Amino acid sequence: MTLSGNNEGRLLEATLDRRLIVVGGGLDHAASTELCAVLMALDGRSPDPVTLRLSSTGGPISEAMTIVDTIGAMRAPVTTIATGAVVGPAIAILAVSTDRVVTPTATLRPATENGPASDMSATDAIIAADAARDELKGLTTRLASATSRSTQDWANSFTKGELITPDSAIELGLATRIDFR
Repeated sequence: MTLSGNNEGRLLEATLDRRLIVVGGGLDHAASTELCAVLMALDGRSPDPVTLRLSSTGGPISEAMTIVDTIGAMRAPVTTIATGAVVGPAIAILAVSTDRVVTPTATLRPATENGPASDMSATDAIIAADAARDELKGLTTRLASATSRSTQDWANSFTKGELITPDSAIELGLATRIDFR
């Protein structure tokens, strides 16, 4: 199943039977809602493992955290395979999975979305900036608990937009293995 795309019923059913989900593109509200619904449906069917193939251009922290919380609540173990670019908060999806896999061509880049809109009042901009800071703190705390890196180091990586290679992902505890298949 490719989220945010048009799916034929038979393709969706065959994919669900294989317990495989393919996620590509941005993780906006619609995509994260759809992904969480499919994860919960699969978990409701059985506790058998689920595989999530992930290549994401990013999205709001809140949407990634919704997916992270859903994975955390599942009975079924989730293997996440980073197959391409995984940008921004989507890296947390990889970090909290039972089995965390990167392909040799995967690139991971912690980054946040741009700041508040320029047409906001100063008060609204401050409120938005505070909320964004709190979301980032929650995300980096979750990443730190799942990896060998501190909350502050993750916060610095998000600020810099640091590129993480597959080998670095292993060193950081973000991934458990590189899949060369």
